[in-house]
Amino acid sequence: MYNLILASSSRNRKELLSRLNIPFTVEEPTCNEDEILGNSSSTITQKRAFAKMASVAQKYQNEKFIIIGADTVIDVSGIIFGKPKTQDEARYMISSYSAGSHLVISSIALLNTYTNIIEKATSSSRVYFKKLEEWEIDSYLKTNDWKGVAGGYRIQGLSNLFIEKIEGSYSSIVGFPINEFYSCLKSLCKDVDINKLIFNRTDI
Repeated sequence: MYNLILASSSRNRKELLSRLNIPFTVEEPTCNEDEILGNSSSTITQKRAFAKMASVAQKYQNEKFIIIGADTVIDVSGIIFGKPKTQDEARYMISSYSAGSHLVISSIALLNTYTNIIEKATSSSRVYFKKLEEWEIDSYLKTNDWKGVAGGYRIQGLSNLFIEKIEGSYSSIVGFPINEFYSCLKSLCKDVDINKLIFNRTDI
């Protein structure tokens, strides 16, 4: 059976994958994602997801591992937000969501290190924010919930108070598109591996 490695430093992605009851380990990628650019949000996330996966996978060639890379950015009318580095940067991001909508783009890249086959997928979702008062933005920023996440907010955190609706995949907005992950995993593994990994079957 294959061993899964999540090439990520994201707490959100680890939590999402853990909910599936799949055994996996986590290794922090060694690439510098800030240096990886592109001409669109989907291109950037695809390149970064691949780079994260590749930085970990090089240690496991010819072994039975599935290495998983993922990346998420926010796209506000073509302006791309990653993780804010300062509170002022986070303020600019959160303010730009007020009374409008934006896209959340998440990409994944999976490598079967035994066959060297790669599967990739990208998910796009839209998030609608209510009109925010200045004091709401100030109070939110003081909680530090903006730190370490694309666009300065976690949909499962305090920012959910401001979200009116979403269109698309909740897990993708969190940062790890579960449906796309499952499709990629099915393409990389045999049915018996999927049954053991996902459904914990021991009778096969």
